[in-house]
Amino acid sequence: IMPLKHIRRKLSNNINIKIDKDINKQKVLSQLKALSKKNNGNCGLILHFNDGHYSKKVKAGKIRVSYSKKFISELRGIVGDTNVWIN
Repeated sequence: IMPLKHIRRKLSNNINIKIDKDINKQKVLSQLKALSKKNNGNCGLILHFNDGHYSKKVKAGKIRVSYSKKFISELRGIVGDTNVWIN
């Protein structure tokens, strides 16, 4: 049995970010890169590009990010609440 306060740390492997076709990809990618550099951690970063018909999943290379609530909140502020999740 694992204490509830340790679940996020133990079970978080990746931060997923969905980027829809309707947003300025260059601007968002620039913001995500800058924010990721400030929030180093142990999670991988996976970007899901959605063009309306297809979705392409891209692992962001060697970038490792934090799973902190603050970082997740900042990501959601950029791409929207439903477009960021942890797995």
